[in-house]
Amino acid sequence: MKETRRTLLCGLMLVIGLCLLIPLSAYAEGGNVTLHVKIRKILIIDFIEDPIIARPYADWHYFIMVETEGQELVADHLMWKCTWLKVVDKVHTFNITSRFIRVNIYLWDEDNLTLPELADISSFTGGGVDNTDSYTRGAMFRCLYDVKLNKLLDTDQYVNDSGYYMTSGEFDGSLHVEENDAALWFLIWDDYEGPEADAGPDRVTNTD
Repeated sequence: MKETRRTLLCGLMLVIGLCLLIPLSAYAEGGNVTLHVKIRKILIIDFIEDPIIARPYADWHYFIMVETEGQELVADHLMWKCTWLKVVDKVHTFNITSRFIRVNIYLWDEDNLTLPELADISSFTGGGVDNTDSYTRGAMFRCLYDVKLNKLLDTDQYVNDSGYYMTSGEFDGSLHVEENDAALWFLIWDDYEGPEADAGPDRVTNTD
């Protein structure tokens, strides 16, 4: 009887162990998760254009790129005549199949006369660039998001502010230098729920 109990116990532990491994293997097998990225608000810090002709607003255009193994998904949003502090409150959703997600956020001021002015929202070395249609690492915010842990990893500097992440171009130390610095508040979350272990139906062993 002891041998029978030992066999049942080993079987039960194996089932539980396999169930606990599902959250990791499901991604490799193409499990679908919905990722949400919310842009809360944007703040102008530096004059985005020449101070002599600078306007008291910016025509903000942001671009979100979500990268996973075998996937590259994008979303963007354009807003005209935004004052110094623009409340956006817009949520973008992405259907992803990986546990670790690279999230890149770019921000620039549209210009009807020239190419856009790229704003700096990153702590990475560098800054914003005038009259450009390309992205630079020194201006973009970049992080790695763990779906399972709902946590930012390998990320540019940010602070927690009123339930949101806040990133700023001034985090690279350019407090007294014009680098098209801006600040952006955002939030990232997902709908992933790890499966619960199922040990199967109750079993009764006859000890007589």
